[in-house]
Amino acid sequence: VVEKSVLDGYKNKITEQEKKIDELNLLIEKFKIQEIEYKETIQKLQGSGTYTNGISEKLSSRISEIEKEQEDLLVCLAEQDLEVKRLKERLKSYGEVFETDEDEDEESEG
Repeated sequence: VVEKSVLDGYKNKITEQEKKIDELNLLIEKFKIQEIEYKETIQKLQGSGTYTNGISEKLSSRISEIEKEQEDLLVCLAEQDLEVKRLKERLKSYGEVFETDEDEDEESEG
């Protein structure tokens, strides 16, 4: 026969262990919820990274297009400059007098 005090001690220990088990179960649930939240956050961030990468690729592509357009415009400008010089030479051959670039710069400053 087991003494009542020993049985009461076991009952108390069992009650304490059950409380600890309940606390641990609550913690496990809390951690599960956090895990789900973290996974969702990671997915959002990964999706955001994909979105950002897509934007970055689009911007890089657009920059390349703009650089090509700029290059084309510079070529056109150079061609126009050559054409203007050619036409000036032609007009000079007909006796037309043009101010030099230095004269034009002085007049615009004055």
